[in-house]
Amino acid sequence: MMNDGHIGAADQELVATGETKAENTISWARNALKERGCISRTSPRGTWELTPRGVEAARAGQAQKRRR
Repeated sequence: MMNDGHIGAADQELVATGETKAENTISWARNALKERGCISRTSPRGTWELTPRGVEAARAGQAQKRRR
């Protein structure tokens, strides 16, 4: 994604952890989804497995998009 223009130069800069800003943001988002019970805590690295609560939240989000 970084090399095909989907992630801008600013998001490729390194943060204090040694990750790019994009990688760091994705890590925080994954942790927030785990804390909310939307994705499984036990899925393997690189896999974001939705829980029933996550499926429900995704469906609710799609329904909101259709109403706009």
